[in-house]
Amino acid sequence: MALREEVARHRAAGLRCRIATALACPADVPLSAGTAVAETVAAFQLRSEIYGWSLMYQPPGVSGRAFVDADDSLPDLPACFELPLELVDRIAFLESRGIRTRPLAVITRPEDFEPVAGRLRNRFRPDARFHEPFAIDRLL
Repeated sequence: MALREEVARHRAAGLRCRIATALACPADVPLSAGTAVAETVAAFQLRSEIYGWSLMYQPPGVSGRAFVDADDSLPDLPACFELPLELVDRIAFLESRGIRTRPLAVITRPEDFEPVAGRLRNRFRPDARFHEPFAIDRLL
């Protein structure tokens, strides 16, 4: 409920707001954790459809805030990398300049789809084939 209220509050304030799933980074796992963490992560499966990977970043000297660039052609979506190696290259570039990053999987949402000819069509990528949109409740 808190997540829904937070999204509604941001949208009511006129902000673009989108749910994304933060991905684990090597810095999140202490070296001493070893196999136990890897087994726990492998056991947790949360399948969803994604548009691609986005990148949240925090410039040096900024605290308590991070940024995600908007897509140039789809302002309701964040900029996404479709290829993982593009994401990795961008992470390496930014972090070499002291900019902290966090990869995000940008998930589809029910409001991204509209009924067309008896089927749901994604309004951002009408030609793409997606499965069921992601429900926020699956995160809770």
